[in-house]
Amino acid sequence: MTDTEAPELLQPRVLVEDVPRPVCLRWHAERLWFLDGRALCTADLQGRTAVALTATAGTAFCFGANAQLFFVDMQRGDLFRQEADGPRRLVRVYPFGGLIDFVAHPRGQLYFIGRGFDSLLREPRTGNLFLVSPDGVVKTVIEESLALPTGIDVSPDGGTLLLAEDLEPRLTAYPLAPDGTPSRGRKLNMQWSKETHVRRLCADAAGGVWVVTWWNRSPGAPRTVPAYECIRVTESAGVTHRIPMPGKWIDACVLGGPDHQTLFLGTTLEVEDGKQQPTDRGFIEAVSLDIPEAGWP
Repeated sequence: MTDTEAPELLQPRVLVEDVPRPVCLRWHAERLWFLDGRALCTADLQGRTAVALTATAGTAFCFGANAQLFFVDMQRGDLFRQEADGPRRLVRVYPFGGLIDFVAHPRGQLYFIGRGFDSLLREPRTGNLFLVSPDGVVKTVIEESLALPTGIDVSPDGGTLLLAEDLEPRLTAYPLAPDGTPSRGRKLNMQWSKETHVRRLCADAAGGVWVVTWWNRSPGAPRTVPAYECIRVTESAGVTHRIPMPGKWIDACVLGGPDHQTLFLGTTLEVEDGKQQPTDRGFIEAVSLDIPEAGWP
């Protein structure tokens, strides 16, 4: 894509309807996994769903090394591993709670982003990065210096951790040591405006990052009126693809599918009452791509 080319517009199809605000999507074992309230569900590419667990120990989940299933209670900060006889509490990642998202590394590490301590008391402005080792030891890697982190992913080769921060906005790449410890981060030049807000992200094999973004479509109004889209950005070409989502919020994105060429989005309808808050009516939508997956969701 050259500097003069417009981003390619993509149109998703609805895969699953009437999901209560799907905020956590993962691709695993040839199926899409998601949370439906407190139930863990799966969906195939024809939109057929099934309940995997009727109740879970947390409000977010991911699959780690050796297909281990982890849950985290984002408010309390507790990490659980699902065992044959039920969830087992492993450790409290952050005693003040306020976790936002987490991702597993193929080597067994888990990375968590969360709000800073001051952010729990007033308007969020800072954030933390935590590393949980395979033996359950918690390490605070970045303390109170992230600009409200909102998304996290691991690069294709497992060598880089990618973070999205909302208040700058920015994407930062952190090289990972063999023990999983991130080194000094490098801010990626993604060529977007200061008015952009970033949320979730996932990386693809061609060096791009798919990012859920929003901006205020009514600047100067008493209330923020968000307009959501999912964009693909690269350092060399800026925004290469756009998926506008008028009338909906986007709460999650993940790459998957049997050929690793499908982008899944968790969306929710807005409320037409002037407050522009999301409803409880959500959808899982899918977009076929010609770019393979690269992240570790």
